[in-house]
Amino acid sequence: MAEEVQDLLFYVSEKETDQKMANESFSLIYKRFSEFVFNSVKKSIYLNSESEKTVFANTVTNNTFMEVYNKPLDFEFDSRKHKTQDDAFRVYLAAIAKNEKNDLLRESLNYTSKQTKIIDDDEHFFEPSISPEIFEKLELALSTNRKILEDALYSLSERDRYIILTYYDNYEKGKNTPSEVLDNIEQLYGTTRDNIRMIRSRVKKKLISEIESKSKLKAV
Repeated sequence: MAEEVQDLLFYVSEKETDQKMANESFSLIYKRFSEFVFNSVKKSIYLNSESEKTVFANTVTNNTFMEVYNKPLDFEFDSRKHKTQDDAFRVYLAAIAKNEKNDLLRESLNYTSKQTKIIDDDEHFFEPSISPEIFEKLELALSTNRKILEDALYSLSERDRYIILTYYDNYEKGKNTPSEVLDNIEQLYGTTRDNIRMIRSRVKKKLISEIESKSKLKAV
């Protein structure tokens, strides 16, 4: 029977007193959960080639488990929320991986923006927000028409793609995009919140148009 996650994490936390046991325990954790993290990250990213996705997913996976190694006792199991420690630990890993993924994307885009300053010269009037019903259709398209959506996303500029993916990544029904997220976009691209809103609205309409033209989904 496999050892419980919390027991293994406790052994990892004792690395200063028993390095061998800590390394063995961490190796067991990595073998048990690394494939889950890798596949989850790879499915959630939009890069041009399979090799780029693999390299990116490997980096995020390694960073995720490094975080676990450095802070093994941060994980807490709540039996009221999850049936098993393995289930709870997967949720915990997914949250860490999401943060690591976003940090890595920001680092990459920050580097790009320093090499070439992007000027926002869009001349579009404000457009109405997309309704929750249409947003749900985009969410459905993400799972059932991923290839169509990926192609549509990569027809966008790097800036527009980053803005729309960041918006969906932080979307919560009935809530505005967090201020700190908008602050990061403003600083990264030297733009304003008004421009971010216009870009987001324009890009959502373009994505919907692409999805409707190449699939059976229809915005109503």
